[in-house]
Amino acid sequence: MTQMPPRPEDIDQVDGPRGDGPKNQQSYLRAVGDDERQPRQPRFAGDKPWKPWVTYSIIVICVVMLVAQKIYPPLVSYLAFQPASSLLQPYRFITAAFMHGGIIHLLFNMYALYLVGPTLEQLLGRARYIVLYGLAALGGSAAFSAVVVIDPKAWVAVTVGASGAVFGLFAAIVVVFKKIKLPVKSMVVLIGINLILGFVIPNLAWQAHIGGMLVGAVLTALYVRTVKLAKISRIIVDVVVSVAIFAGIVGAVHAAYGYALLRDLPQQTSTQTVALGNVVDRGGVTSTTSA
Repeated sequence: MTQMPPRPEDIDQVDGPRGDGPKNQQSYLRAVGDDERQPRQPRFAGDKPWKPWVTYSIIVICVVMLVAQKIYPPLVSYLAFQPASSLLQPYRFITAAFMHGGIIHLLFNMYALYLVGPTLEQLLGRARYIVLYGLAALGGSAAFSAVVVIDPKAWVAVTVGASGAVFGLFAAIVVVFKKIKLPVKSMVVLIGINLILGFVIPNLAWQAHIGGMLVGAVLTALYVRTVKLAKISRIIVDVVVSVAIFAGIVGAVHAAYGYALLRDLPQQTSTQTVALGNVVDRGGVTSTTSA
């Protein structure tokens, strides 16, 4: 069974018998961006507990989209990621992360998101968390589009799923835990198992897993290096870092599409870009959805 990552309020229980839980809890929060000069406010009776609304919203959107797919099956042909179609419809790079190949696929991804999402959302802050999730999803799609360099057939392959973004969150929580010297073995094992599954189970887009994971690791590693800066400076650096990574992803996509155009793949596969065929899941289970 997967071990759920510790919540911020539970850090004093995992620090050991030395009795330095509160001190390490402050280090835990400070390592991911809380201003150490501003102590945590006590929670008074009647106060509403903090809720990971962004994580909950993503889960709700994914569930709603799956229901919509069942009601209107052609929806997948409008929102799923396909390198050929995304050339003129770039929104597919993101919308595919909210589509899934079936209920099992959805449950796997949403359970993984529920395990790590709330912890990261609270520690990184909602703005950073949204950027992390979005860029990891984008990186997953970009990595899959790069496959056309070695396999031209990938030009018309179709992927759906949130696994690229989820792998980005997995990598992010490992980076944060390493920064504050918390155990990461269980998370590393979980990531390793899922990566291996991507290679051994047919029709899993392991490229999206790796792309999302790399983006999540790099972005979070840069985020945690800015925590000692003043608040305004930290925000500016975070924005610059996020924009730089976004630009890097766009550059990689342009290179892949430039290669596809050089090989004249759009002309060779023009009849396959509208009628989408087999859908490759980004994790969870195999799916063959016809639009």
